[in-house]
Amino acid sequence: MEDLFIKLRYIFKAILFAGIFAIFIHYFLVQPYVVPDNSLTPEYNRGEVVLVNRLPYFLGSYDRNEVIVYHDSESLSVKHLSRIRALPGEVISINDGILTIVGDQKLIKEVPLFGDVSLTLNKIGRLDAHEFFVLDNKGVDSEEGFVDIKDIVGRPILKIWPISKIKYLE
Repeated sequence: MEDLFIKLRYIFKAILFAGIFAIFIHYFLVQPYVVPDNSLTPEYNRGEVVLVNRLPYFLGSYDRNEVIVYHDSESLSVKHLSRIRALPGEVISINDGILTIVGDQKLIKEVPLFGDVSLTLNKIGRLDAHEFFVLDNKGVDSEEGFVDIKDIVGRPILKIWPISKIKYLE
């Protein structure tokens, strides 16, 4: 009977350790994310599952044109996938459907926009020290625009579903 108790205690400890380890990995290292639409086709398609690296979230290091996963500003349960177009401190403007990004007094990039720009971008100018401007391949819609750094979940690093498309994402 005592041997059974020792074995059960060992099994309980192993399950508890595995659970704590899984929670640690999920919160601090990687999280799965299901791509909800085709907004970044052909790189990411609806229904694909990617693992999102959480380390950049804690380090705060993001670059232009990186794809990120971020929380909706109104609901933490809703996440979006978009590409960073402008970095904190840069000035953005929209003229005739062209997004112009200026940093350090020089033109960085001009991006043609699609969709109803006037309805979705209600704040144009210099980005705050904690803001990014994101767009997907569709152009501007209700999910795009200004993202606070605290809302960023991380960046996709590995496509894991469907199995035929497993690959490391740069």
